[in-house]
Amino acid sequence: MQIQILYNRQYIPFDLYINSIYKIFTCNEFFISNNYEVELINDTCNLNKDVDFLILFLNDIVLIYDLVLNNNTKVIFINPDYILNYSQTDFNMINHYVNHINIQNTFIWEYNYLNIDYYNNNFDNKKYYFIPLLYNDYLEYIYNENKASISHDKKPIDVLFFGAVDPVGRRKLILDQLSTICNVYIMSGVNNIRHYINIIENSKIVLNIYSKESNMPFDYYRNALLYSNKVFLISEKKRDINLEIQNELLELNDVLIECNYNDILNTVESYLKKTEYEIESIKQKTYEIFKKNDMDKCVVNFFQQLQL
Repeated sequence: MQIQILYNRQYIPFDLYINSIYKIFTCNEFFISNNYEVELINDTCNLNKDVDFLILFLNDIVLIYDLVLNNNTKVIFINPDYILNYSQTDFNMINHYVNHINIQNTFIWEYNYLNIDYYNNNFDNKKYYFIPLLYNDYLEYIYNENKASISHDKKPIDVLFFGAVDPVGRRKLILDQLSTICNVYIMSGVNNIRHYINIIENSKIVLNIYSKESNMPFDYYRNALLYSNKVFLISEKKRDINLEIQNELLELNDVLIECNYNDILNTVESYLKKTEYEIESIKQKTYEIFKKNDMDKCVVNFFQQLQL
């Protein structure tokens, strides 16, 4: 079986996902024993038209929309965004390809329950599978390769936020208020993993604030690297989840540090006063529980089902 992964972006959360599944395909015993071959390609000119599986992000559907693939080629789209965030042009393309052009051989790997709910109500193609970025060996490997190992009290950044900050949005309001009481660092547009991890290592708290109240899922793309490496994270309380699908959150919910939007300032202040021992204890518990939810198992289960 041949797998080709089409990827030509530079965005660390996406890089982490692609490198994670590549390592699973090349190192997991299931794929080795079943003679799967995997190749990363960055252009459709390198695409084998007879490939068994083609994997790419749903954002890149335009790259293959007009391609004629073998009737046996299975296309797996990784959807990293809320389906209603796509432009109308992209959404129309997604809808037509997934539900009409290639409905028999198109699959979607999902991370967001809101998307699954949308597919159930609006898509003819129901071949979606919940495979978010979860714990896997690659996430620990790449972090440890760049780890700074600074003691908690010596970290110069009190609060790190990474992501886009709208000049008049809900994130900016909180970050501006936090800046009056502690040292806040906003990381945006960093695509070098060494620099990315170094900034995280220099921060006491990483803070996650949702950009919109209409889309508040558990943020696997933002959180998986952190929880896999004992980074202390405070997150605005998630809302759009389904514990029947996201059963890995059942136990994790007991140890996550989350709060409502209006409580973020007080929560951050409270945890900045905690001792290093208290913080390390929270990080360790979160790491141990998050590590139980193995991405290898999700990917292997998907391919095992296709073999049935």
